[in-house]
Amino acid sequence: MHGIDLLIEHENEGTALDFKATQYLKPNYEALLKDLMAMANAPTSGDRYIIIGVRMNADGSRDFIGVEPEEFVDSATYHQLVAENIEPELAFDYIPYTFKGVKLGLLRIRDPDDAPYMMRKAYGQGLRHGDAFIRLGSHQRRLTRPDLDRIFQRRILQQASVNVQVAFDGSDNPSLLRIPASSLAELPSQRAKRKILAILAGRERAQQNPGIGLHSMAWGLGSIGFPGPTPYEGRSTEQLRKDLEKVEESYHEHDLYASFEQFAQKLNFVLLNNGTQYVEDASIRVLIQKEAGLAVASMIHREPPSAFSPLYMPVLFERYPKVESTETHYVVTADVGDLRHGIPSLAFEEPLRLVLGSKLVGQSIDIQVTVFGKQLPQPRNESLRLSITPPREANPAQTDES
Repeated sequence: MHGIDLLIEHENEGTALDFKATQYLKPNYEALLKDLMAMANAPTSGDRYIIIGVRMNADGSRDFIGVEPEEFVDSATYHQLVAENIEPELAFDYIPYTFKGVKLGLLRIRDPDDAPYMMRKAYGQGLRHGDAFIRLGSHQRRLTRPDLDRIFQRRILQQASVNVQVAFDGSDNPSLLRIPASSLAELPSQRAKRKILAILAGRERAQQNPGIGLHSMAWGLGSIGFPGPTPYEGRSTEQLRKDLEKVEESYHEHDLYASFEQFAQKLNFVLLNNGTQYVEDASIRVLIQKEAGLAVASMIHREPPSAFSPLYMPVLFERYPKVESTETHYVVTADVGDLRHGIPSLAFEEPLRLVLGSKLVGQSIDIQVTVFGKQLPQPRNESLRLSITPPREANPAQTDES
C-alpha cells in the first residue's frame, strides 16, 4: 500500500487523518466512538484513517512506537462496539500494517456516505443517546445545527449531481420492450429422432414387402453425421434403436445451442449517467419474473463439434452475466464499471439469451433493475416490462443432422 506509506511518513493530521500513539483499550472506548463519529461526519469524501502506534511531535516529526503483536486488538471487538453504539451502520477495517519494520494498527473508515453518524444509545459516563461529533482539521467538537444543515445540503447536492437512467437497449420506450416470442423450429434431437423413426419404419415395411429395397426406402432422407461418422442409413437396426433411446442425451448440447443461440432473443440494458459526476464501480442486478415458457441461459452455448470437425476449442473468459435462479425469479448480476456522464454504457458485455415460448404471446414479464455505484447515495431502482409479441417467421436455414 504505497499510498498508506506516504500518509504515515509525510502527511500531517487533518480532517481525514489522525495518529494515535497507543491502541484504544476498554478504558478509552468512549474516545474511539467519538473519533470514529467525528471522522465519519467530517466534511470530506473518500476513506479516512487513524494510524495507531505513531506519536506526532510538535515540530511535525513522528516517533514510530508500534503495537506489540500479542497486544493487537481483535478487529471483531471494535466492530461489535461500534455496531452496538453508532448509527447508521459505519463500515471500517482495523488491520495490522508494517511500516519500515514497525507493526502499526491501521483503522480505515471506508468512505462514509450516510452522515450524520451519532450515538445509538448512552455509553459510559460521557456519551449520551443522540450525541454526535465532527472533525475539522485536526480538531473535533460536538455536531451543531449548522453542521447538520451542511451535511444534508451536501447530500442533496450529491443526489442532484448523480442521475442514472436505465433503459432497454434497442427500444424507443426506455421502460417497455416489445419482443417477439422465439421461433422455435424443430430441435436437432427432434430431427434426429424423426430421421431414425423414418429409417426404422422403412426397414419394417421392407421386411413385410421384400420387393421394396432398403436403399430406396432411405432415398431422399439425407444423411446424418451426428453422432459419429457413420450415417444413420448405414447403421444396423439394433444400433438405431439404441440411438433412439439416447437421442436426447446425444443431442443435448446441440439442442442447447439451437435454443439459446439460434432461436433465442437477446436482451441488454443501457445505463446513462445524466448527472455531473462519475459513478465509479457501478454494478447491476436484474430480477426477471419467472413465467411458464420463459428460460434464461446461464452461459453462452457454443456450436458443438461435428464428426467432420472434431477439433473443438471452447471460448474461454466470456463476459456473460452471472445468472442464478430462485423460486420466483431469474437473478442476473454483472459489474459494469465506471459510468461517465453523458456516455451510454451497456449493462452486459454479452447480452442475455432468452427463450420465449409461444404461450407467452400477449403476456408481459416484469423486470426489476437495480444499479449500484460508489457515488449513488441510494441504489437506483427501475421497473421495466417485456411485452411478448407473435414470433417472427422461423429461419428456414437450419443445420441438418447430416
